[in-house]
Amino acid sequence: MTTFVGVAPLVFETDPATVHLVPLAAALGFGILIATPLLMLVVPALAMLHVRVQARLRIATGAGRAERQAGVA
Repeated sequence: MTTFVGVAPLVFETDPATVHLVPLAAALGFGILIATPLLMLVVPALAMLHVRVQARLRIATGAGRAERQAGVA
C-alpha cells in the first residue's frame, strides 16, 4: 500500500521530462495494489483447499490406513 502511495505522484506527473517514467510507475503501483490482496487472501485459501483435497483423497483411497494401524500417524 505504501509503495502505491509513494509512486502515485509520479503516475500523475505532467512534466515532459518525466513523462517516460509514468508507465513504469503505473505498472509498479497498480501491480502492487492488485498483488497484495492476492497474496493476503487467495494464496492462503488455495493452500487450505489443497490440504482439504489431499485429506479427502487419503480417506477415499485408504492411503493413511497403514500408518494409523502402525501407530505412526
